[in-house]
Amino acid sequence: MLAAWLISLAGAFTAGAYAYRHRTRALSLVRSVQPSQSLETTIETNLYNLRVQLVAVPAEGRDGGIAPLGNGVLFANRKGRLWYVDSAKSLRALNLRIPINIPEFEADPYNASTQRRDRFAIKDILVQTLPSGVRILASHNHWYSEKDCYTLRVSSIETSFDGLLVGKVPSTWKTVFESHPCRLLIQEAHHRSPTHEAGGRLLAVSDREILITVGVFTVDVETPEGSIEAQDVNGSYGKTILLNLATGASLVFTKGHRNAQGLAVTADRQIWLTEHGSRGGDELNRLVQGKDYGFPNVTYGTKYYSKTWPGNPQLGRHERYEKPTYAWVPYIGISELIVIEGGAFPSWNGDLMVSSLLAETLYRLRIEDGRTIFAEPIPIGHRIRDIVQTADGSIVLKTDDNFLVYLERAATDST
Repeated sequence: MLAAWLISLAGAFTAGAYAYRHRTRALSLVRSVQPSQSLETTIETNLYNLRVQLVAVPAEGRDGGIAPLGNGVLFANRKGRLWYVDSAKSLRALNLRIPINIPEFEADPYNASTQRRDRFAIKDILVQTLPSGVRILASHNHWYSEKDCYTLRVSSIETSFDGLLVGKVPSTWKTVFESHPCRLLIQEAHHRSPTHEAGGRLLAVSDREILITVGVFTVDVETPEGSIEAQDVNGSYGKTILLNLATGASLVFTKGHRNAQGLAVTADRQIWLTEHGSRGGDELNRLVQGKDYGFPNVTYGTKYYSKTWPGNPQLGRHERYEKPTYAWVPYIGISELIVIEGGAFPSWNGDLMVSSLLAETLYRLRIEDGRTIFAEPIPIGHRIRDIVQTADGSIVLKTDDNFLVYLERAATDST
């Protein structure tokens, strides 16, 4: 028995050393780059060697987002400032700002003792191509000083691509969606703060319709039953919302979500969603309109400071509700996902690429016959907030430490 234990321990040490070596290599990217510099290196995956280039950006906080635009990327930082990053990876500041009212939030005397203010932020951006140019949509928090509460708002503006680049934007932003009811700041220990469970991911499902994820806007660390609004169809929270941009009408598409951080749609119109679990149970879900995904009644996770989940009749099970296609236990701090398309990575076409915050890793998922065949980890060494694929097929990541990370096929690739 002792010999078997020693063999097991040696195997675990070897696996741990292998993981540490790869993680250390990835983490070295963070330490080697200073603002306004870039760095190139290579990461080996199962099918491709990836050329990695880091580009420093003025993110001013962890949130914000990126979206493909033309041959480059539109980048929004936490405070709503916008840049265009062209195919040469050069940043051009744009004369356009998302209408998030951070100054009003900061100046309100009510928030003199509010902490973690950087959570009041831009959550995502989306660009749609129109016959007349482009439509830019942004999800962000909005503060109501007269009520000392806040919401998740989606703002929209339409312009031409050339007008955007030269600073001539003829129209103004308009509000196309706002969560309800208006929410108070959460109470964490002895202070108030905005929630980190805000959601806000945007996905175009047609020219006229977009999906919006709205988190529970609460804290379920000790009281998961406080997130019961995720089951109430009369409110926005803990839902995905289908919005018709032509009519302004919106409806609850799915419910029972904690903090959905990723949305993607495949060529055959399947919609995929990534969602933060609690302590364990980050999920990949295939969305079907009208379905209930169970939160806060069931989860594969537990409370952060115990091994229980109140209200779940079968701990560690996900019965009576729509089950995820895949779940990560322990949790990885899941974020955005994309469907790999085009000719840049032909052996990956149709695969899902899921990003993570806590694990600082990409996961390439192969879905066949409705189930996940494998999840290949690709260590990056940065908290990954957003991921897109550009017109030329490059994969671009936005990180929480003020970088855009470009992944392209390396010249040494043998496939």
